[in-house]
Amino acid sequence: MATELYPQYRMRLTRQLQRIREAPAICQANKDSMLEFLTRLEAGGISEAQQLSYITRLYPIAQLLGDVPFVHASRQQMEHVFAIWRKSKRDGSEYKQTSVNKTVGCIKCFFRWIHGLSSEDAAPESVRWIRKDHV
Repeated sequence: MATELYPQYRMRLTRQLQRIREAPAICQANKDSMLEFLTRLEAGGISEAQQLSYITRLYPIAQLLGDVPFVHASRQQMEHVFAIWRKSKRDGSEYKQTSVNKTVGCIKCFFRWIHGLSSEDAAPESVRWIRKDHV
C-alpha cells in the first residue's frame, strides 16, 4: 500500500541498493550486512521511506570503514569514521544536530542487530559512546 501511495521511495530505495552493490569502497561483508538489515526491516513492516533513511545513513559509514566489516569495527575506528562523517557534507559544512541524532539512532540500531542484541540491550562498545544531543 505504501508503494502505491509513495512510488518515489521504491525508486529511490532501488537506486540506493544498486549503489551499495556497485560501491568499490565498501567491503562485501558490509554490503551483505546492509542488504540483510534491509530485509529484516521490510519483514518487520518498516516503511520504504524509513528503510531508505536507514540505508542512506549507513552508506557513508560503510564507505569510510572501507575493508573493515561492521561487526569487527572497534570503538577507535568508529570514532575516527564518525568524526570524518560529521564534516563530510557535500558543501563542507557539518550536519545539523537533528541529522546527527537520526544517524546516531540508525547506527546504534544497526549495530545492535548485527551483534544479535535486542533494542533493550546496550549498544555494542564500538558505538555505545555516540550520543544524541538535544536540539
